[in-house]
Amino acid sequence: MSRIKKCFEIFNNNFKTIFKNIKINLYSNLIPGSGLGSSASTAVSLVSAINEYYHLNLDRNKISEISYELEKEIHGKPSGIDNTTCTFGNIIYFKNGKFQIIKLDQDFNFLIVYTGIEHNTKIAIQKILDFKNKCPKKAESIIKEIGHITDEAITELKNYNYEKLGELMIKNQKLLSILGVSNDIIKKIINLSIKNGAYGAKLTGAGLGGCVIILGDNLDKLEQIFLKNNFTTLKTSIDKYGVKVEEFKFN
Repeated sequence: MSRIKKCFEIFNNNFKTIFKNIKINLYSNLIPGSGLGSSASTAVSLVSAINEYYHLNLDRNKISEISYELEKEIHGKPSGIDNTTCTFGNIIYFKNGKFQIIKLDQDFNFLIVYTGIEHNTKIAIQKILDFKNKCPKKAESIIKEIGHITDEAITELKNYNYEKLGELMIKNQKLLSILGVSNDIIKKIINLSIKNGAYGAKLTGAGLGGCVIILGDNLDKLEQIFLKNNFTTLKTSIDKYGVKVEEFKFN
């Protein structure tokens, strides 16, 4: 509720928007606390709906900017990646505080598997900080290597080399495990996916729970395997548009 209150304050103070007899219904098929950006998608949807309803003509940059302020109400110091992705769609390359939108001509699907454990971003961040304090040189080396892997992954994405991208996901996951943000359930999901032909898999979000993202060309088979093992799954693809407004009629 603090986020909605903050949203009203921003519009009142900056756009002189007067809210009268307004009703807000929020719906989502995302699992809260699973590392899938449900908080950011809610914020971006809310801001976009208000923008459309009151004909404020805000561009996407402004929608993302306001949504980021709402994210602060939930996460304190978010990176801004989630609200940027939800607003602009496509693939977002984030480096040194700057965002680059990468558009691909080809579509590809991936499978998301929920560990059943709600993650805690603050605890995950603290684990990494503890590791850095204990092993500063090793932590610095790992973080640099993760950066190199990310750069290489962008190249492989642009070349549509998904098998190589999968290998990089596995390499990245090993480094995240060393940093202490993986767990046995995440490891089980990844091992099961690789055993059954996935190109690669890694945790997504903060870790210590949340979800695992899986890349491969046999996702239907993989999904059935995870469903039989009582995991919640979501098969999806890259959204190329970002936030959009649709009209719904309520009875």
